[in-house]
Amino acid sequence: MKTRMQGWLARVALSLVAIAAWGTGATAQSLSGGNTAPRVTVTADGWSAVINNPRTPTVCAIFIGSTPQPPATREGEPWCQ
Repeated sequence: MKTRMQGWLARVALSLVAIAAWGTGATAQSLSGGNTAPRVTVTADGWSAVINNPRTPTVCAIFIGSTPQPPATREGEPWCQ
């Protein structure tokens, strides 16, 4: 079960990278240099993810479900601050 969950989380992380790239108009589905891998958290009714780059103060997040992940405040909408 643990291995399946890890595989699922890895697929979610790659999807988040694709969503973030789509939101900026980019087409690549890989992390830009220096960006951290998405930190994905499973919640009671969904998930959230955060990505950042230690060289900048910008943090990007997205969530599905009822638990907001700042700076994202609307479900399904990636947001950076």
